[in-house]
Amino acid sequence: AGIGLIEMVGYLTITLIDIPTGAIADLLGKKKTLLLSFLFATIGNLMMGLAGNFSLLFYSVFAIGIGSALYSGTHEALIFDSLKQLKQEDFFKKVLSRIHVIDLLTLCAAGLIGSRLYVINHHLPFLLTAAATFLGFVISLFLKEPDIDTEKFSFTNYLRQTTQGFSQLFPDRQTTFFVLKLILILSFGYILKESLDMSLAIKFGLKDSQLGVVFAILPLISAGAVYLYSKRAHLLPNTLIYFLVPIIFYATTIFSPWFTLPIGLFTIVLRNFSFPILEIASSDSINRFISSKYRATALSTLNTLTALPYVATAYFIGYFIDTSSATHTITVISLVYILITLTLHLFSPKTQPAIQPTSPK
Repeated sequence: AGIGLIEMVGYLTITLIDIPTGAIADLLGKKKTLLLSFLFATIGNLMMGLAGNFSLLFYSVFAIGIGSALYSGTHEALIFDSLKQLKQEDFFKKVLSRIHVIDLLTLCAAGLIGSRLYVINHHLPFLLTAAATFLGFVISLFLKEPDIDTEKFSFTNYLRQTTQGFSQLFPDRQTTFFVLKLILILSFGYILKESLDMSLAIKFGLKDSQLGVVFAILPLISAGAVYLYSKRAHLLPNTLIYFLVPIIFYATTIFSPWFTLPIGLFTIVLRNFSFPILEIASSDSINRFISSKYRATALSTLNTLTALPYVATAYFIGYFIDTSSATHTITVISLVYILITLTLHLFSPKTQPAIQPTSPK
């Protein structure tokens, strides 16, 4: 119960302040926001590593949540605006893919090393994470803020920035339905990634020891998918990704109660293969029509809207897994998402927003 409360604090912190911190990044500067992000993450992980009671653990998660919210959207906005300043924004998808590969490989290595260190001393993984985020702080000191649509920080500008950043995602009817469809499938992937995939793996028959190995290897599979995508992105346009990934997600979840271990495990692998590709394509499309002036705010808003369904239903998902099973729970969730998807398609305009990028030579 204590861990559940701490997890809830972390997710709520990130979700509730994600949009305001996006506005801070656009007004204060993306470099300064990243510095604050790494500083809060360092303090939070240091507190977690030294925590000897529930209160300190509670505050550590709160600090890490603030750091995560400050980071969310800011790093992608900095990358895109930096490329835009060099007139190389068409390479954004390729650059972001490479960053995702490094990110996933690091996650895998950190998971394997951290699990060993935890056995030696359970403070070590958190203290070393604090050291890593402090290194991120130092490296960020050498970043250069792109000179695009800068504006002085003030409370009035801050309020206007927050509202305008939200409206950037929904400028017209066509784009609104397009973004809503993206949020829908991204939020479904978020629920699977944060909650259900591990429960499903146990239900399919994986033992505790096998679970650790499988979920340490999954980031490698995701990294491989992103690497292949970065090499062949021109063969897989964003529109095709938005069509295929929902089909993969719904087809591999709705029939979960009837899957045995090999098939069930394959469906989890398949989703982890396709989800990072969807994330990159979504970021690429969204960045195409957002003004640099509101980029971090809009991306933070998107992240908030994506996480909101999980935050709102996390308790109920856990309750139904306990009272029923993970497989039946995901089947019900899949049916709800399919119904919403069909409704959006039914009422969405026939024409799609012209936000598809050109492929770099």
